[in-house]
Order: sequence, then structure tokens, then C-alpha cells
Amino acid sequence: MKIIDESNKENALPDMRTEDELTVSSEEELVPLEDPDTALQESLGKLKTNIWSEQFKGVSTLRAIIVHHYSKNPSLQDAFEQAVPLVSSLANSLRSSLARNSLRLLAEIFERFGNSIDLSKPVSQVLLKACQEKKFIREEAEKALESLVRGRGHVAALSWLLDSSSHKNPGIVAKSASTLASIVQKMSVDIKSSPEMPRLLRAASSFAAAKLPEGRAAGRRILFQLSSMYSTEEFDQLVSAHLTPVAQRHVKQVLSS
Repeated sequence: MKIIDESNKENALPDMRTEDELTVSSEEELVPLEDPDTALQESLGKLKTNIWSEQFKGVSTLRAIIVHHYSKNPSLQDAFEQAVPLVSSLANSLRSSLARNSLRLLAEIFERFGNSIDLSKPVSQVLLKACQEKKFIREEAEKALESLVRGRGHVAALSWLLDSSSHKNPGIVAKSASTLASIVQKMSVDIKSSPEMPRLLRAASSFAAAKLPEGRAAGRRILFQLSSMYSTEEFDQLVSAHLTPVAQRHVKQVLSS
């Protein structure tokens, strides 16, 4: 006799919704909520279910909250910290509409919370999705990385991206390099005071010899940007202090070409 576990019956039932029934909204299409606090707690519960259409609704609700209500109630940040690991996982969903919606939420989180929430894991996830073969997923991930550049957490973003600078996947290295190059350009001379400067210099030297053209081009961009912030003597001292002799010669070759 087959025994049915009634406690998990809801999650055991097939989700009959089709992806065509669920539309990934733009920010302009998201509408304000009457009770964002209650909606926030309900949406966190939906993210934890095994029903993908409910997860999709939860992500959409969080997007509406962050777009329309966060600036009026910064205390919502604590709840978003709980949501980040769940949303990062959903960005890897085989349901393309759920993955895309989750990537859009991560983009909105990157832009607004970059200087106040640890986003190292979702940044790694987005870098991975930016290497996907599926064009629509790859484009959403690339937009999320652009949001990271537009956001206010450049100092933290440097660290998160540098953590992926030596990844075994050359695509992730290339995306990390190109995003870092954009952030370095945004930060300009402020980056000189960053404690990540030595690690950035080593990564840029490595990027300039990367397997993929995107990574090599970004490495060159970073090296030229960094060298322009110092006098020739200062930059030579920086290179000598933090790079191996082989890497020093490579940097000189890049800057003289």
C-alpha cells in the first residue's frame, strides 16, 4: 500500500502554469504595493517553496518593493539580506522566466545595496550566468553587471570581482575583467587609496594575458587606467613592489605597445 505524505502534498503536486503565462516586467511596469511590509514577508515565504510560479511571484513582489518602497523605508534592508541567497539560487533555475526575473532583481539589488550588503555570492552567480549559451539569460546577467558598475558599492565590488579573477572558467575571468575595468574608470583616482590596489594590479597583469580577447582587452584597459593615475616613477615603484619580475616585464610591454 502506497503511503502519501500529506505534509508535502502541495510541493509534490505538479505546477501546471506555463512559462508563457508569466511575464518578466520592466521596472516601469512594476506598481507600488498597498502594504509592502506584509508583502515582503509573504514573498520571502514564496521564495522558499518548490512551486516555481510562486517563486516567480515572490521575486516580482520583491522587485516592486525595492523599486517603489525601499527609499522610503531603509529598514527593509534586513529582509533583502535574507532574500539574496534565495534569489541567487533561483537565478540558476531551469525555468528561463524565473531565472530572468531573478537576475533582474539581483541587478536592482546591486544598484541600491552595493555598499551595504555582502553580495559576493550573487556576483559570482551573475558572472557565471553571463557566460551562458542562452542569449536572453546572458544578456540579463550582463545588465546586472552593468548595474553593479552604476551602483554605489564600488569599493566592495572590487573585492567581489577580484575573487573571481583567477577562476578556472576563462569566460568568468573575462567578464570579471571587463566589469572591473568599468569600475576602475568610474572610481578614477579614488582607487589609489583602495586596499585592493595591489591585488587589482596583479589581476590586471594576469588579465592582459588571458585566454579570451575580452579579458585581454580589459586587462590592458585597467593597466593603462592605473598608470595614468601616477607619475612614471610612482607607477614603476608600485609595479616593482607588487609584481614578480616576469609580470613586471609583461606590464612594461603592454604599456609600451
